[in-house]
Amino acid sequence: MALYNQLVFGLLCVEIITFLILIVPLPFTWRRALFKTIATSPILAKVQYALKIIFCFVALLFVDAVNQMRKVQREGALARETGARPNLRGENDYRSRKFLSERNFYIYAFTLFLSLILSRTYSLVLDLIKAQEDLAILQTKVGGSGGAAASKEKAQLVELQKEYDSLAEKYAKVSGEKADKKKD
Repeated sequence: MALYNQLVFGLLCVEIITFLILIVPLPFTWRRALFKTIATSPILAKVQYALKIIFCFVALLFVDAVNQMRKVQREGALARETGARPNLRGENDYRSRKFLSERNFYIYAFTLFLSLILSRTYSLVLDLIKAQEDLAILQTKVGGSGGAAASKEKAQLVELQKEYDSLAEKYAKVSGEKADKKKD
């Protein structure tokens, strides 16, 4: 395998490990600390920038792999159309070139696809952390004033119930019917 293929395969392995780290269920404080470190680290920002450039090269390698794979497939189709029986060495050569071109295609494709998944997963986890922080802030606000708000609502409910009862009695006097509060 060529050096650049080995580098892309290594990048694919690093992406897989990174993805597994992203999806591992961690306590909220650990996850927040991990992502704050990633988001604020200047070294990791430079690494992310370098990875974007590397992914541009991987995209070029992917296009080249597609062209190579199509070229090998056209050669095989041409050999089948002519009906020439190649010798065993020629057939093995064709099959090995086909295998290598398909292998490179899949390595590059999975590397690019996983990079897209990683970026989306990273943004979703950041959104989740922000939502959890907002929820914690709202819960502390409601928890601090929750007792006063609940007693105030109960007082309003009792006041509205008394007002309803008095209006039901007045209606019953005016209409000449007996006030049936359960019916109302």
